[in-house]
Formats: sequence, C-alpha cells, structure tokens
Amino acid sequence: MIETGKAKDITQIAGWMNLSKTPLDQIAGLLFLCPKIQEEIICGDNARLEKLNEYNLRPISQETDWQAQLAAWAKLLPPKN
Repeated sequence: MIETGKAKDITQIAGWMNLSKTPLDQIAGLLFLCPKIQEEIICGDNARLEKLNEYNLRPISQETDWQAQLAAWAKLLPPKN
C-alpha cells in the first residue's frame, strides 16, 4: 500500500486497523518466519500451539537464518504426544 501510494506510511495503515505502529510492526515481522514454521502455525496441531502467541515468536522472526529459526521453534514447542 505504501509502494502504490495508497498509504503514506505504516503509521497510517496502523491507524486504519485501530492499532499503534508498534504492534503492526511486530505482527508484520512474522512474515519473515520460514515457510515451514508458517505452515505449522496455520495447519499444525492446535493443542501444541494454543499457548504460543506473537510475543513468543518475535525472537525467532528476527533471526534471518531459517535453520536457526527452525531450531528455536523446536525448543519453543512442547513435545508431541
């Protein structure tokens, strides 16, 4: 939206969503999770994922190496039953 001129900046977009800029930045950061983690969040076992929240994922999404993300993700999740 910013690139096409529909919004002047991320603060304006956050306002449209009734958010401040900080939470929108944090949520947008989740787009940098490796595809395998994204797939598990969307299609995975809800019982294993129910206690996770965006806050738990922030450090993982800040890691640029997908293998390091996967290792951190594995430590974050409870073991499979």
